[in-house]
Amino acid sequence: MLTWLLIIALGVSTGADIASTDACQRRGCIETASPALLTRHPSPVRAALGLGGISAAEAGGLIVTRRRGPRWIRWAVRGLVVAEVVGHGYYAARNGGVCPHGRDGVCR
Repeated sequence: MLTWLLIIALGVSTGADIASTDACQRRGCIETASPALLTRHPSPVRAALGLGGISAAEAGGLIVTRRRGPRWIRWAVRGLVVAEVVGHGYYAARNGGVCPHGRDGVCR
């Protein structure tokens, strides 16, 4: 059950990151938070292929290690996916104009 919830959360957070990156670029922003794989002005297709491919590989790792291998490997993969979900959520919030560090909610 935990595996499937993590896969769903990973897909949702990655999709939000891709959509917010595209919306931010349409407003004239420069993408600075995403991985170097995407460059500063990634097209929506490039962002979807790059981030979607990475997310698919992580989801595959979750499925493969779901019931096999040592327990520490399973939890390490789960920890990696949780870190990615949090990271994509942070990138999506930053692209949307929400700053977790500012009092007024706007990054400068």
